[in-house]
Amino acid sequence: MKKTENKAFGAIISKKISKKAVLRNQIKRRLFEAVRLNMDIFPEGFRGIFLVKKNILDKKEGEIEEVIKTLCFSTSSKHFPSKGQYL
Repeated sequence: MKKTENKAFGAIISKKISKKAVLRNQIKRRLFEAVRLNMDIFPEGFRGIFLVKKNILDKKEGEIEEVIKTLCFSTSSKHFPSKGQYL
């Protein structure tokens, strides 16, 4: 789990995605890099877990970043806690 500025993120990448730990760790690094580049779109105190599906193997870094942006903006603001409030 990566923690930054009171924001925490985790990733679940099962062996069904890839039997090779090297590939699973590479996916995790690509995912967390996309999160790091878009840290400002997440509210303070945000905590989230990414459940990775097999189609991520075909995605490039830019595509992963776009999916994270789309996911974040598609959820309405009522799902995010207000400032100072935690889930």
